[in-house]
Amino acid sequence: MLRQKGKRSLLCLGVVLMGFGCSNDSKQLVQNAEQALKEDVDGFIARHKLTAISCDGEGKDFSKSYLFRLSAGKASCDGNLKEGEGSKDWLPYERTFRCEQNGNHFNCHLKADSTQKITGCVGRDGGFKLSAAHDLGFLSAGIVTNGNVKIDKTDERTIFAGHLDDDDGRGRFVSVSYAGPLKAACIIDWKLEVSETKDDDFGDNVEIDLDAIRLVDEPIDLYQIASFKQAILSRPEALSDKGKTVGATDCRKVNNIDVENTYLCLSADMLNQNIIFTRASVFSEGTKYQPSGKIISFNDRSFEEFVTQIGGHDIPGKVLLEFFRQAEAKKAELGDLAPHETLFKINVLSNIEEVQSGEDFVVITAHANVPISQLKGVISHETLHAQYFQNLDVQDAAKTFWEKNVTSTDQRDFLKLLSHMYDTNNLFVMVNEFLAYVGQFGYEELPLSNMRGYHENLIRYIETQANIDLFEYEDQN
Repeated sequence: MLRQKGKRSLLCLGVVLMGFGCSNDSKQLVQNAEQALKEDVDGFIARHKLTAISCDGEGKDFSKSYLFRLSAGKASCDGNLKEGEGSKDWLPYERTFRCEQNGNHFNCHLKADSTQKITGCVGRDGGFKLSAAHDLGFLSAGIVTNGNVKIDKTDERTIFAGHLDDDDGRGRFVSVSYAGPLKAACIIDWKLEVSETKDDDFGDNVEIDLDAIRLVDEPIDLYQIASFKQAILSRPEALSDKGKTVGATDCRKVNNIDVENTYLCLSADMLNQNIIFTRASVFSEGTKYQPSGKIISFNDRSFEEFVTQIGGHDIPGKVLLEFFRQAEAKKAELGDLAPHETLFKINVLSNIEEVQSGEDFVVITAHANVPISQLKGVISHETLHAQYFQNLDVQDAAKTFWEKNVTSTDQRDFLKLLSHMYDTNNLFVMVNEFLAYVGQFGYEELPLSNMRGYHENLIRYIETQANIDLFEYEDQN
């Protein structure tokens, strides 16, 4: 499982915000951000040219439940902390939260964490404004170090304004980090889409094309991933979920050397991928909230958090089969499968099971709505997971390298980095993630600079010990 959105690389104030470099006017950016942190909501809205409204609570009735989907746009980050080199591509970032109106005010919370306070109000014409004294996208919260620079504190703020009857909501996030006399800041533009919703069940109100999720006979050469990306993006949009169009998913068997009995499912978009695979992935690996082996509901905080964040999945076939067996047995308790899960089970998994005839297999996933270099990073990450699952010698070599070649300090820092999402007590999973993150295409952008230095030695050690060619893209440096 690869978290697409929570990746933090070091830049300026200690974080690369999805590939944005530093602005030319550091001092002015910091001053603007500091001013935005101090002013009232209406002043913030006016200065940042958001839609100004008056929340009087009169007139039209908006006492409904709303689902807010936000996505990040332009960002500027700079300051006089230690600088680094950012990633080269823009990676779209999305977040989802729910608001219930009470009178003329909103009571809101992130779907993943009800302790994240969001306040707001709605005007007589449906205009709204929301504010939070933190980062709703989790783009820069939790910064602690930048090389040898100790961050003393980070102040953050997010404000949105828009109208409940359209998708033209906009917002700004600002943050300032302090390290003694040094400062660094970020200002990010957000787009906000609003839809009325009544529950969290992703299985409701879905129009289904029975061919939306399918197993394709033609195998895939992972070095030709660009053509697969184009093919899946050209397929007609196949499912409509709560008014949000969700794209198609094609699954193909991988035919690269030493990547045995592995199937790649490529979705047109993140949401479609994650509605299919998030619950099975949590069942396989567990999360920071629970160990593996538990089937979560669609209302579980793991699902609500990860469904809008995961860039790719990796699940052994026997675990997938067991997930669907238990899900069927617990239908009275957990409810029906989502239609997306059902289509995958019928159209893909049952056919793979028949083809494999009892032989172990792995399903890996990615979605095509990212730049090609980002997609290569996800594909290489998940393929290394597949090789780990399918080869006991790879497992043994990776574990030995982790125990004998990675310092205790680096182990601790790596586990801390993954603790925001994973069950770090699961050594099998942690060694697997170490291999995948350090070995993947784009490993140079790992948030922990000391982990990057293990790349070459790790790859060559495992290849020698396991007598295998680990998957790497040809233009990997």
